[in-house]
Amino acid sequence: MALPDGPPSSARPPSRAAVLRQLWSSGQHAAAIQGALREWEGLLACDDDLAWLLSALRSCGLEGEAFALQAQRRRRRANAQEWETLVASLLRIGDAWWARDLLEEAGSGARNLERLRIEAELAVGDAGE
Repeated sequence: MALPDGPPSSARPPSRAAVLRQLWSSGQHAAAIQGALREWEGLLACDDDLAWLLSALRSCGLEGEAFALQAQRRRRRANAQEWETLVASLLRIGDAWWARDLLEEAGSGARNLERLRIEAELAVGDAGE
């Protein structure tokens, strides 16, 4: 019986997200955040758990990046309740323009999304249109 070529699948190197998470967990926060920002597109494209990155971005004062990460994850799953949470957070911090843009991506149908849409339009000043 011939041996398979290359290392077994269980010996795969950790993903870049996993490496960055290990950096963060070991206290190397600056290196982890710099790596995440440098490899932003690649991290957003992966299916790894990025909850640690969301928390890390917020702890470093990078709220905009944290919201961008949440938005990208919502685009993939399209869960109405998660969209509601994200949009409500944006409205709370006063970014009605971005909230309105994300509501367009989220679609409609859910009652709470419609409520948030009206709230965003009132905040932006387009409720009468």
